[in-house]
Amino acid sequence: MATVWVALAAEAIVLMGAAGALASWARRSNDAPDPIIEPAGQVA
Repeated sequence: MATVWVALAAEAIVLMGAAGALASWARRSNDAPDPIIEPAGQVA
């Protein structure tokens, strides 16, 4: 059962990292930050 929690935690870390990378990429590509992506970047 512990391996399930480890897998879920690892997946959450990967998803948060992907969300942060997406937010920073969107911030770089646009001079004005996207109002939808910006809060997601703050949460991650």
